[in-house]
Amino acid sequence: TDCIVEYTDAYFLDALGRAYLAAGRAQDALAAFDQIRALGVKRLHQPEIAVLALHHCGRALEMMGRTGEARARYRQFLDLWSEAEGPPQEVAEAKSRLGLGSGEIQPR
Repeated sequence: TDCIVEYTDAYFLDALGRAYLAAGRAQDALAAFDQIRALGVKRLHQPEIAVLALHHCGRALEMMGRTGEARARYRQFLDLWSEAEGPPQEVAEAKSRLGLGSGEIQPR
């Protein structure tokens, strides 16, 4: 069971972080998503959970009024999903939050 503990932790932290976001507990949400990112992509069964954590961190930071940091997380998230086919809905949301529309990601 040790080999799946990290995977379970990531899924639990993701669900916990999303619940914190829904409850308006941005600081707790940020902590949960940062813990996922601390696990490292190579230690996750589905690495996209760490990439999605970047988006969710952006939302939490935005809720806390830390817009510059939020924009940086959204940018990181979009950089990682830029070549994906059939990207998740969070890609459109991050582009919208950055004011990019549905086109190409604008240069920094």
